[in-house]
Amino acid sequence: MNPRLPLTEFVLALALLLSASLARAADETPSASAPIAFYIGTSPGGGHDAYARTLAAFLGRHLPGAPNFILRNMPAGDGMALANLINAGAPRDGSVLAISPAELYLPQVLSPGKFGFDVRQFGWVGTIATTSEAMGVFKTTGVATIDDAKRSSIVMGAVGPLGTASVYPKLANAFLGTKFRVIHGYPGGSEVFLAMDHGEVQGRVNQWSSWVSQRSNWLSEGRINFLLQYGPSVLDGVPHFADLVRDPKARAIVDFVDLIQLVGRSIYTTPGTPPARLAVLRNAFDETMRDPEFIARVQQQKLELAPRRGDALQADFDRAIGAAAGLGGDIKAILDAE
Repeated sequence: MNPRLPLTEFVLALALLLSASLARAADETPSASAPIAFYIGTSPGGGHDAYARTLAAFLGRHLPGAPNFILRNMPAGDGMALANLINAGAPRDGSVLAISPAELYLPQVLSPGKFGFDVRQFGWVGTIATTSEAMGVFKTTGVATIDDAKRSSIVMGAVGPLGTASVYPKLANAFLGTKFRVIHGYPGGSEVFLAMDHGEVQGRVNQWSSWVSQRSNWLSEGRINFLLQYGPSVLDGVPHFADLVRDPKARAIVDFVDLIQLVGRSIYTTPGTPPARLAVLRNAFDETMRDPEFIARVQQQKLELAPRRGDALQADFDRAIGAAAGLGGDIKAILDAE
């Protein structure tokens, strides 16, 4: 999938960001009550969108000046286009926040320099929820276990080639001998679910919270067989992918990819944001995570809440990117395989 935004979308977004930057050219610090731009790197209606909009409704209460938030969805290239825009065009004063799919860090290892940003340079504000993911297929496929998937070809839906909906089935093909066929190109997670509704694809990998919040009727009706899970356990009797991988090199690759689960639903701001401003954002985020009304809203929407501090996430990136040296070629070969 082309990671670039359509030209009209890119020009409009860049104009918005540059105009904001020019308006504050004489003062690197925005006024406390100035609106904060909050960009969402996925389409409306999905899990990232729900988390971002819920956070935006409460975060301002804990920031000086109680600023409002202006939210905009920019789905393209699994969040890579948005990250490029935040890196290149956004004011570096903490007035812009973003949320992107957790696999944002993968290109640095797979295609160094291709996307022009370094996740270690973003200001990571915090994680709303680490994630647990599950690979599910329709029961009508006759595939009930991962061993069944070694004998039957299953069509899986995905957004882009670096999303977990694509990466995990391809790793399973390489390390477990399954026969998943991945179809890319859907704008977002909501569209993948619609593709399942319409019979275009037979399954997907998705965050457990999204399975519950968006297709709870499928779960209650027993229409889905879950074959694998990733991250903290959410399903009894369903194996963890990492536990099935024995080869040391293969396990190292799986551990690197599984960092996605720690990144989860994380918020970041621009590189070069002044440390004092980043500290204010992180403190407000941490306070929001403890806000009883915020917690109640999250629970009402059946979303998961498992927060982590921004500095801890920043350290995770520093460790993981360094440890991944030498694995990029092997991972890329697996993901590029048909």
